[in-house]
Amino acid sequence: VLQGTYFLGRKMRVSIEKGNNPDYHNKLVSIHVSFLTTITSFMINEIYMAQMFAPFGKLVDCVVKQHALTIDPPKQCGYGFLYFSDMESAHNVMQALAADPTLNGVKYDCKLSNAPPVDSSRKEHHI
Repeated sequence: VLQGTYFLGRKMRVSIEKGNNPDYHNKLVSIHVSFLTTITSFMINEIYMAQMFAPFGKLVDCVVKQHALTIDPPKQCGYGFLYFSDMESAHNVMQALAADPTLNGVKYDCKLSNAPPVDSSRKEHHI
């Protein structure tokens, strides 16, 4: 219910925290995701990407870092990161998108990444 709502001018992101255990964060597998589509009837955000990629495995978190929307010509593009709890889930994504990089009309380009998980102590909208 709170996911994606605005509080004090900032979009909230709700996720499950695993405490201050650094070993947990070191085990997460991150994927850099670029996206491009001509669909402008909905916004590609964390909720949408989580819905698209959760079926591939144990998705822990999803962050859209940059998003652009143009009207003429209509398109959306941007990038973000997916965080999975295991390498098998990340490989499921990579294999599926290698065969067909389009999910629900959105073209994705995914690569394994070394991006650290989002630090909730530095992000005010992360609760």
